[in-house]
Amino acid sequence: MEFWYLGGLFLFVLGAVLIAGYVFVLLPATAGANQTGESTQEVVAWALKRLGESVPSPRRDGGALRLRLAAAGYRWPSAATMFQGARTAGAILLAAGAGWTVAVLRGSLSEAIAPALCAGGFGYMLASRVVEALIRARGRRLRCGLPAALDLLILGLEAGQPLDYALAETGRVLRHAHPDLSAELAFVQIEMQLGSSRTQALRNMAERNSEPELRKLSTLIVESDRFGTSPVSALHSQARYLRTRMRQQANETARKLSVKLVFPVFFLILPSLLLVTLGPAVIQMAGELSRLVGSDIP
Repeated sequence: MEFWYLGGLFLFVLGAVLIAGYVFVLLPATAGANQTGESTQEVVAWALKRLGESVPSPRRDGGALRLRLAAAGYRWPSAATMFQGARTAGAILLAAGAGWTVAVLRGSLSEAIAPALCAGGFGYMLASRVVEALIRARGRRLRCGLPAALDLLILGLEAGQPLDYALAETGRVLRHAHPDLSAELAFVQIEMQLGSSRTQALRNMAERNSEPELRKLSTLIVESDRFGTSPVSALHSQARYLRTRMRQQANETARKLSVKLVFPVFFLILPSLLLVTLGPAVIQMAGELSRLVGSDIP
């Protein structure tokens, strides 16, 4: 039995070395002189893309998956294929690691099947959870940049700029402070330059993002265009609402902090404090009691 374990470990290490040598040595060497500076990130992306192309993927969820990836900030055409590759790679790696570990510890290959399947399912779902976390993080970044964007839009419109130019100028100014929001506004300008109307471009921005406040901004501008009114007063109200909401959320988070600190204080700080304060008294009391009963301290 030990021979089979050693043989399996040898084959696993041999396969890992061969794959790493092909991906990191042979592939860059055969890619040509123009691709000699290819980074490790690009190699990993290429490997995930090839793996995603080699596994079947459900067609009915393709549009929803692309929208989720766009909300997370991944809009290139191969993002869905790379996501499928990442899910497959996570399932294979976790299943192989869990199965091999259980087989070595328990000494039975049959007992490693169930842990390997469970780990494979967890690895398959891990990429989706990571994408959801990225969507939430990007939504928070977009929400934090909206008040400044609204102020810039208001300044531009009150100065007499057209709405298209005010949107483009706002995206350019926010390029360093809020790059995600700047990229969304730049994408709106690109769509309008390619022939889409401003209404359609703003609706597309609302569809590819899950942040409700950005959708409200898109709807506000679209409705202003529809009724032929100036959006300045509505933008003022939206900016005040956003700042008030962010202030309330900050106050709520600050009030929750005292409740969240109860558990670390009770389980981590309080035992140490009791040990430092009551430890000498306990030692002295034990000495006094031992002298009373006529025995020494152990």
